[in-house]
Amino acid sequence: GASPTTESRRLEMWFLLALSALFVSANGASPMTVSVYYESLGPYSQDFFEVQLIPAYSEIGDKIKLELLPSGNSDVDLVDGKYIITCPRGEPECYGNRVQACAL
Repeated sequence: GASPTTESRRLEMWFLLALSALFVSANGASPMTVSVYYESLGPYSQDFFEVQLIPAYSEIGDKIKLELLPSGNSDVDLVDGKYIITCPRGEPECYGNRVQACAL
């Protein structure tokens, strides 16, 4: 299971997201954009989607505009005039990020 600190942070994130969405809704404003940077093969990213994002979106999805950005902790370096992208879990993750970015 998750540590008490992790659980506390999850609760804080959920509370802030819900409170922000309710504030936006109450004021009749446009949906708030929530940008999520993630890694296609990252275990913490997968956990975030399953435990936090999907439940939150099912509750307040009509009040937010969700922007998914599969790049996470990738490093981008300029080498000999070319951009080189390195992903924490190697080329399979970089490929997954590219496929998901195209699909989104």
